Amino acid sequence: MTLPTAKPENIARVKTRGLFRYPGGKTWFAPSLLRFFQAHPPELFVETFAGGAALSATVLEHTPARVWLNELDPDVHAVHATVYSDHAPQLAQRILDFPFRRETVLEVLHATPRTTLDRAFRTLVRNRVNRGGILAPGAGLVKKGENGKGLAQRWYPATLAGRIAVLHAHRHRVTVTRGDALSILERTPFHPGTVVFVDPPYTAGKKSAGKRLYTHHQLDHARLFAACATLRVPWLMTHEHDEAVMALAWDHGLAWRPIKMTSGHGVTAKELVVARDFTWADLPEQPAPPPPARMPSLFPQDDVPPHVRSTRG
Repeated sequence: MTLPTAKPENIARVKTRGLFRYPGGKTWFAPSLLRFFQAHPPELFVETFAGGAALSATVLEHTPARVWLNELDPDVHAVHATVYSDHAPQLAQRILDFPFRRETVLEVLHATPRTTLDRAFRTLVRNRVNRGGILAPGAGLVKKGENGKGLAQRWYPATLAGRIAVLHAHRHRVTVTRGDALSILERTPFHPGTVVFVDPPYTAGKKSAGKRLYTHHQLDHARLFAACATLRVPWLMTHEHDEAVMALAWDHGLAWRPIKMTSGHGVTAKELVVARDFTWADLPEQPAPPPPARMPSLFPQDDVPPHVRSTRG
């Protein structure tokens, strides 16, 4: 069995290029996704609920595939839109130049952004100073932090600027949109070679944490499963380990497996992977492909349906 169903995948051991400390982030799932690619090599990788987009960063690093990032939250979308635009160097420089003090942090958090760049910077600051990286309304600021560092415990300007530079280098392969994920799944005629990854807010169960973690947490999960069941391209879904989710998978003729992960804080948890089948999970392991050379072609606009708003760098 190649999925970590018994021994959990440790997030601390998985290299990431992502910018966010994102609640529910999928950095830990990267080895399983790369295994899936052995059976289904992607030409286009679609993240319908992008969130922190750690897996898209993995795809950009390890494959030559193009990437379509979709995110409904305007703050999170602003970060991705800026990173893959001509304003990325300005964002990186603003991070490097920011005089990080409590009063300057509060000034940024309380300011009304005038541009997408302003919103992206404010979002990254909030993500780094809020407890657990939570961006939803009501999230509190870090107090003592690790080793008494307080608010600054997760503020690594050089690291953030470096990651922005790495991601920005792939801008010719990325399209960022802000749209409804369900509409995209239902209405987009995905071409062969597309792989879709679905990581919805975990709000299907009665005690789901997603209701307090995300601003846009409301979702018709039955409609989501119905949409995935009719997709004609390879896809994977990660979801909460909950009987309600298993029931939805069963109702739509889909397979699921539990998967274990260990968070950066050493907490072991179970989640579910949902798919059409798991024949790909038992393939012999192959070495990870080397990072691709830079590809000069732009993302074809025809791959993005007209009902989705696009932000292109």
